[in-house]
Amino acid sequence: MSVEHRSIQIRPVRAEDRQAVMALVSRLGEGLPGWTDPDAVVEAARQWLAGYFTPEQDHPGAAFVAEAEGEVVGVVSVNTRRHFTGPMEAYIGELAVARRFYAAAGYREEAIRFTRALDQPV
Repeated sequence: MSVEHRSIQIRPVRAEDRQAVMALVSRLGEGLPGWTDPDAVVEAARQWLAGYFTPEQDHPGAAFVAEAEGEVVGVVSVNTRRHFTGPMEAYIGELAVARRFYAAAGYREEAIRFTRALDQPV
């Protein structure tokens, strides 16, 4: 089996990445639990990520893109928060990767989901 590996560069988001990043935001509304409003999730992520493109806004954390062959194929936002045990920790707020990137790397889509309403007896 042969797998073609493309060169991936991770770098801080730049102003010219805005359109590509905003196009990836819709991925954050996929695969959510039934009780979650996908449109609200996507809109919240869109607003949060848009803050990284507003220079006058003091936006906490940082955003990075994954670039393959000159094309933005992923975005991640990172920040810090205090862990409930006390120390500061880093966390990923948003992470979206283009489906075509996974497909080009030989991945196939697969999903298994089990849900149950908490107000129903076991």
